[in-house]
Amino acid sequence: MKALLCIVILIICFNNFAAQGVVTSFRAALLSSPNENNAKVYQVYKKGEVFFVSEESIKEENESEFYETIDRSGRTAYIKKEYVKIIYNDERENSQNISYFHPKYGHDTTDFRLEEPIPSTYPFESREFSRLNVSLSLGSNPKDPYNYQVNTKSKDFSFDTGLKIIFQKKIEYDKVDRVYFGLYSSISSVTNEITFSTEEVARENRSTLKLGPILSFDFYKTHKHLLNLGTGFTWNYHRSVIKIQDNTDGSEERIFNGFSISPFVLSSFAFREIIPGTDFTIGSELNFQLPHSQTTSNEKALNRFWSEEDKLNQDLRLQALFFLGFNTKY
Repeated sequence: MKALLCIVILIICFNNFAAQGVVTSFRAALLSSPNENNAKVYQVYKKGEVFFVSEESIKEENESEFYETIDRSGRTAYIKKEYVKIIYNDERENSQNISYFHPKYGHDTTDFRLEEPIPSTYPFESREFSRLNVSLSLGSNPKDPYNYQVNTKSKDFSFDTGLKIIFQKKIEYDKVDRVYFGLYSSISSVTNEITFSTEEVARENRSTLKLGPILSFDFYKTHKHLLNLGTGFTWNYHRSVIKIQDNTDGSEERIFNGFSISPFVLSSFAFREIIPGTDFTIGSELNFQLPHSQTTSNEKALNRFWSEEDKLNQDLRLQALFFLGFNTKY
């Protein structure tokens, strides 16, 4: 007799709760009444869980903000409509989102999880994080030699070596300590040695000072490693000292100067906390050297070497750099 009674109750419940819904928010509470302020929480569903919904509560004329359902104990309960997608098995499902997003805040406000690794100042928010990177760089030689009027026998170009310093601060709206903006600076030099057919030699010492803004983002971050991507541009000051050693008339030294702009992109990988507060970093950088010229105010003495234009012209070049150094955060 009891078994028959249970079957009848199940049939009645199935008829009243024949529709099904699926939870689209991270968590959704089953409440004792459709009044959030005074209701008790009977049960909490996780995202993706399927449950029965009252047929009456899914009708269009029902203006309540809640669907009626039952909890695991068989008690009548209520769940907010915005957390649920009704399974119609027809085209009506196309108008429903499969994930919940709050209309004002643009994210799932029931998702209370924190992104790892948790900021070191948690549970307090700090807006004062700063980051300093100091590194040594080695790259391809981007400098075109002077257009000499004497036939050349050989050209010897050195690598571009330099020192890079980047200072950045965390952007104010960044809540998870990943976006930084700051100042990029570097100084580098190369040496070109040109041997002419007459066995005379020209040595070019070319230096560049760079300064400009940089925006970076921590693409991947754990307690042990950090992958950072950055971009920006620099204003460049170029200084070139050219010394020609002549076999008969001695030597001549002239100085050329000029300015240019260079966009760049870079990536770095850090091994975090190798010593407290300090990371070891390695990375690469691509510089887009835009065309520019360098001029001089020095008069020519060894006229047969120098061109009539008398400029150091630089064509468009893509320079690849590799660097290693240290990050410190404070």
